[in-house]
Amino acid sequence: MAFEKGFIASGYDVIHGAAKFTGANELAVGDDPYSFKYILVATGSKARSLPIPGFEHTITSDDIMEMVELPESVVFIGGGVISL
Repeated sequence: MAFEKGFIASGYDVIHGAAKFTGANELAVGDDPYSFKYILVATGSKARSLPIPGFEHTITSDDIMEMVELPESVVFIGGGVISL
């Protein structure tokens, strides 16, 4: 959501919905057609549980953002943007 607010504040159009590319520089979101020079498709992501020993002791990226004090050490699981 923070990224979305930044895009809107910078003058970009933000459109929600299921999109389908209809041409080289065109897409439709629902029944609404759009044309573009540049596009960013952000599908979203969320943390998930993993079947590994000790996973019950992990926290998510949302949890770490709410911490008052940071831990002395951190191990990242995953290499995607949500992890790093």
